[in-house]
Amino acid sequence: MDILGQQVEVLPFTPYAKRTRNQTNIYVKNLPGPQDGWDSEKVKAELLQVANAQGQVISSMVKYDDKFKKHFAFICYSQAEDAKNAFGVLSNL
Repeated sequence: MDILGQQVEVLPFTPYAKRTRNQTNIYVKNLPGPQDGWDSEKVKAELLQVANAQGQVISSMVKYDDKFKKHFAFICYSQAEDAKNAFGVLSNL
């Protein structure tokens, strides 16, 4: 399917219990916000510096949550093992 010039793939939803355990994505929350002197670009640069040390990052996204006044991020690795290592490292910072 093509949407606005981008090829997209639509797949059926898979419940958590039926998903494979080879997850390559991690979610990072409670990152500093603008009130702490951190804009989205600064958060992304600092986070990717740590994330890239754990393996090959395929994609990443940093967003700001107006309700909680914090940034959050999604990071996708090329290998599930890299995501697992990154999760361990980022959980202990």
